[in-house]
Amino acid sequence: MATLLLLVLFLPLLLCLGVWFAVRNNNKAIIIPNWPVVGMLPSLLWNVSHDLLHDFITRVMKQSGGTFMFRGPWFAGVDFLITVDPMNVHYILSKNFTNFPKVRTSGD
Repeated sequence: MATLLLLVLFLPLLLCLGVWFAVRNNNKAIIIPNWPVVGMLPSLLWNVSHDLLHDFITRVMKQSGGTFMFRGPWFAGVDFLITVDPMNVHYILSKNFTNFPKVRTSGD
């Protein structure tokens, strides 16, 4: 019974790891893997914990052409559009400023 329970619990984990390694090794076009449920958060946390965050973000921005959609955990509903493209920054901050939502902090 215990063996069956271990098999049921760890087989999906092993399957996910196998798929992740296969995709990572065969498809270098994927900048950051978007995992089910946790999104891109594991890649971000891995690079934060190893003091590689600046290099990681620079590499992502170069590979994505300057604009990247970061997908957070599904349960939190946190997604960010990150851009360093000068034309996009100009469009967002001056040319079409009113069409982009602003986040208010509690101190405002």
